[in-house]
Amino acid sequence: MIIKLMRHGESKTNSGELLAAEYGDYRIPLSNKGEKQVCATSAKLEPDFFRDALVYCSPFLRAKQTINLVLKTLSLDTKDDIYIHEDIRLREIDTGYGNRKEQQRLRAVHGLFYYRYEGGESPADCFDRVSSFIDSMMRQSQRTRKKKVFISCHSMVIRCLVMRYMHLTVDEFNSIEPPDHCDVVTIAPKDELPKSLFTYGQWGSHGLRQRKKDWEFSP
Repeated sequence: MIIKLMRHGESKTNSGELLAAEYGDYRIPLSNKGEKQVCATSAKLEPDFFRDALVYCSPFLRAKQTINLVLKTLSLDTKDDIYIHEDIRLREIDTGYGNRKEQQRLRAVHGLFYYRYEGGESPADCFDRVSSFIDSMMRQSQRTRKKKVFISCHSMVIRCLVMRYMHLTVDEFNSIEPPDHCDVVTIAPKDELPKSLFTYGQWGSHGLRQRKKDWEFSP
């Protein structure tokens, strides 16, 4: 099996054009720069990968726009028997409605993975729903006999997916740098990858970086 995880392009929250707390995080679209990022990354992907793959997407607008732009750039659409499975479990981590900056000290005390934002989730909560998604994905892969998967989602979701699939420890999770916009992370047999940051049995992961700064005070 080969799994490709792509983070959405820059959104209008990332660019400072919209505030998620006022506009609604699920409705935040890609910025103009984000659209260009998606098109540039898509041009490096192989169209044939999608023609026999399971394609999943977060229900948040920026992730849906990302996968639609990927397919458009590669001149692919539903006529090519490509169906996008929107799955609520792939949504971005909920950081609540409080002031995130004011909660950084508590995150340092309780740990990035365990701290639950006021009115929101912790990465551990995100991990639980991602684990459920992986179980469903594997069952669907067995039913359809498809061995390729493409997922358009979010930074935290990507890290939790890799953590669950690669059986990483919490310390290993904490060491992962959040993927940049439009980064593509691949999980595949390690012999098929040029370099793996993490390995587990026959599996490897490519496209991740280790943090270069204190994890307690970064997303």
